[in-house]
Amino acid sequence: MAFEWLSGNAVTYPIVTLGGDLERCIGKDALVHEVRIGSASEHLLLKAGADPEAPQSLAATLQSNGLAAATQVPQHYATGFQDLAEFFATLEEGWRGWAGVQTWKSLEGELTIEARHQFGHVRLTVTLRNLRWEWGNDGWHATVDLTIDPGEQLSRIARETAALASGEE
Repeated sequence: MAFEWLSGNAVTYPIVTLGGDLERCIGKDALVHEVRIGSASEHLLLKAGADPEAPQSLAATLQSNGLAAATQVPQHYATGFQDLAEFFATLEEGWRGWAGVQTWKSLEGELTIEARHQFGHVRLTVTLRNLRWEWGNDGWHATVDLTIDPGEQLSRIARETAALASGEE
């Protein structure tokens, strides 16, 4: 475990970088494929290893206003991350707007993304969970709202997510 410091709004926040299982599973130096969803300061970052095949898991990092949370998201046993790519492709197709909420959830709930089209923008409510299977300890969850542009930004996210899911560069 390593610590670094993030400053903002005259306050310095500690960021805990979790190593161990995450680095062993996908390789600390092998992370090359990634998709940043949101802005530089508030985003969901999805990273996959350098394996030329479709990724077995993604390192998901959520960052916003001093909050930084990270967990590993394993692929769906039947579809890999193709359903995530299709989720963003569907949002891109409906870029002019849709009614209600569209949701994608990983197989065991480590990552949930809810999309709403509001006021000419797409609002993504992103939740990361680190589940613990111990009595009296359910682990943790972190939720952040991200706003993205329904035009080029959403198109880029859809393209990059499709490439990430298939293992392409």
